[in-house]
Amino acid sequence: MEPAEFGLAFPVVVKPLTRLASWDDTFGLRKALAAQNPDALRRLWPQLTAMNADLLAQEPVPGAEARIESYHC
Repeated sequence: MEPAEFGLAFPVVVKPLTRLASWDDTFGLRKALAAQNPDALRRLWPQLTAMNADLLAQEPVPGAEARIESYHC
């Protein structure tokens, strides 16, 4: 699939579902990548698909990381 086929509302943050050595090898120790628009995601797409990994795209939430509240069950 191509990025335009996902029907995403931009901007998005793209990250792997779990920490991956292939992600670190490609993008360094960054937890996620920001794509402000479809063209930005299209430029990242070859590297993202080459990893052959499950990825998550989500809406960025503004604010300090210290304000994140998370529940894991």
